[in-house]
Amino acid sequence: MKPNRVWSTDVTVIKHNHTEKSNLISFIDLATRKVIAYTISDSMTTSVLIKTLLKAIATVSNKKDLKKLIIHSDQGSIYTATEYIEFCRKYKFKISYSAIATPADNAVQESFHARLKCETFYNNYNTQNKIKDIIIIKKYIEFYNTTRVSLKK
Repeated sequence: MKPNRVWSTDVTVIKHNHTEKSNLISFIDLATRKVIAYTISDSMTTSVLIKTLLKAIATVSNKKDLKKLIIHSDQGSIYTATEYIEFCRKYKFKISYSAIATPADNAVQESFHARLKCETFYNNYNTQNKIKDIIIIKKYIEFYNTTRVSLKK
């Protein structure tokens, strides 16, 4: 598979303490298994999703590479929102959804989010501090994209 043919996306909640949380929206290119764009936000809205998708689009130097792009996600409310669907139609992106209650259909994303939490917060840090947690997330994504050993096809 060539890069920029299929991207997967998902949202995960990062709990900082008993009262604070952030939402991490990420896009992964399934060919390279790299996080191509992400946003850490206090809210999980369609506008934040579209902002993150625009970041992903900006990483592609030749926009012709996006002509047959498929974006795969679960059927969460931000992914089935009219605003997101219309945005994808405007760019002629094909939308693909996991079956309901079938996280295995989006295994690359689910695995990435699980590993991020396992390899940072659950095992090592647990800072309970939002600012420090966001720095940890950013550093982990850089590590994941450049250093972490992964099996690729």
